[in-house]
Amino acid sequence: MSTPTSLTTLQSVRRGVELVPFDFNVGTQALPAGQYTLDRGPAPRTMMIKSDDGRRAAIVLAQPMSSVVARHAGKLVFHRYGSTYFLSEAWSSGNDGQKLPTTNRERELAAMRTTPVHATIAAAR
Repeated sequence: MSTPTSLTTLQSVRRGVELVPFDFNVGTQALPAGQYTLDRGPAPRTMMIKSDDGRRAAIVLAQPMSSVVARHAGKLVFHRYGSTYFLSEAWSSGNDGQKLPTTNRERELAAMRTTPVHATIAAAR
């Protein structure tokens, strides 16, 4: 399995509006930088990401996961390949999170990269 060239984490994600400061991919949809709300999707094991202005939205499959260590705040985890970001995980405060499946495009980009670089970005409050 390939490692992304960088992992970018947005801290303090909660049900509400969060600023994502870069264009990113969710499933097969590309979304522009902006303010987004994350919530449960309309069907089991889905997650909905909707722009604050209501013009953009994505519903994706999400695998529930949990952590032994409780978090005080949620976070979004992105994989970055060059200048292309993919939403990989969404965590709420506490122990619960959701993992999004790796897309074919992300696998293609991962196969072309070898050296991981890590970056962290704090979320807007």
